[in-house]
Amino acid sequence: MKAEEFDRIFDDGESIIEYLDLTQIKRSNSEEQTMNYRQRITINPSIRSGKPCIINTRITVNDVLDYLGGGMTIEEVLDDFPDLTLQDIQACFAFAADRDRHLMMIPDEITV
Repeated sequence: MKAEEFDRIFDDGESIIEYLDLTQIKRSNSEEQTMNYRQRITINPSIRSGKPCIINTRITVNDVLDYLGGGMTIEEVLDDFPDLTLQDIQACFAFAADRDRHLMMIPDEITV
């Protein structure tokens, strides 16, 4: 989705959070319709030292999440990086969520 399409969706005052929530609600729980970030995120040792990047760009998942975490809106990120789409940003979220699910937490201390 390009910025112009993005603007049209939110002209009626709907917030991005409401939009993302609605897209999640509209999706069924079937595996085919789940965001497949593997089609949009690639890891290549010769690009950005092997950091996960959005395909056909040198923009890392971490770059996108840092911009959003730093206070930029999704619309601002899309404006600053015209090669990105809303689906690319959603793929970054899906990648981060998947990575977080696979983290193993080892407690420092176990109290009895």
